[in-house]
Amino acid sequence: MLRPLRSTRSRARLVTASVVALVLTTLAPVGAEAAPRRPSSKAQVDSAVEEAAKARYAEGFRLYTKRRYEEARVAFFQATALKRRPSATLMLALSSLKVGRWLDAARELDAYVSEVGEVPPKLREIVEAGRREAERHIGRLRFDVPEGAEVTVDGERVARLDEPLDVTAGRHVVVVTHRDEKKTETVEAVAGGTVDVKPSFVPKALVPTADTRTRPLPPKSEDAAAATEGPSLLSPPATTWPVYVAGAIGLGGLATAAIFGGLAANSSHAVDVASETLTRNGQSRATCDQQTIAAPFDGICRTLRKNDQLARDHQGTFGAAAIVGVSATAIAVGWFLLAPKERAGKEPESGARVVPWVGRDGGGGATLQGRF
Repeated sequence: MLRPLRSTRSRARLVTASVVALVLTTLAPVGAEAAPRRPSSKAQVDSAVEEAAKARYAEGFRLYTKRRYEEARVAFFQATALKRRPSATLMLALSSLKVGRWLDAARELDAYVSEVGEVPPKLREIVEAGRREAERHIGRLRFDVPEGAEVTVDGERVARLDEPLDVTAGRHVVVVTHRDEKKTETVEAVAGGTVDVKPSFVPKALVPTADTRTRPLPPKSEDAAAATEGPSLLSPPATTWPVYVAGAIGLGGLATAAIFGGLAANSSHAVDVASETLTRNGQSRATCDQQTIAAPFDGICRTLRKNDQLARDHQGTFGAAAIVGVSATAIAVGWFLLAPKERAGKEPESGARVVPWVGRDGGGGATLQGRF
């Protein structure tokens, strides 16, 4: 890092003026060679770029000496865009200082130091004074973020997080992304100061080590696990015979309802066919209600009356069977779900058991206990 030197602003301006002349004399272009060889197409392009860069540099220097610093900065910027030269980079930095582009000036001074490697002693004071002047007008952001986090400032990604970032004084939007979390902060950078950016994230779960690992609890036996767990809703009830009985009645009722429903539908269809036959022959169902029926319609009327009665009978049987089947099925399901359950892990008690006993007088016997 360059050693800071103490100097006044007036002295820096004098040195800045002197360095302009020094840069021109030190980095002046060499005259063209006599009788050059015929260049190739690439050489022609390089030569044209070189001449254009020199022209823009000369124009920038002319404008700088006339104190038209903004126009000079543009000319030096064009010269560096065409061909990067330390002299053009330095003059670009000095022009940026003159027009108050402090952040650009600081970056261009760093670029100049990087290009030349070692600053000539005659220019060292100018570079250091310009850097100090720029740092008095810019702020810095220092990041304290988790490893692997990505940081953007005003939408631009920060490449290096291990050193402070130079920014213009004022408000900036900082977005820090770490794993699946994103934190957005608005910070106010102060000229000449440093602002710490330290968003809070959910800490990563600790990975057990030999020091932090706890001894696992012994696994529960099947009997102990069953004893501690209560019966679930789908566990079989203590008494299961109502489920089987009601289930059988329900299935029988539903099957009967299905059979008689089909028979009722068949009889209703036969009634509809007979009624359509009478209609096609210009008669109605009232014809079959007369005491005397014409011979052609006697058989049709008998069929109509017979199937009409069967349809009513089958429909009644269907309704009763459906009610019985649905009710019995509902009882079976309800008993299975809501009846008292057997306790898990407990052996079912037998209907009776023999319990021996001993009396105080030395006598003894046995008692038959249980549910009967």
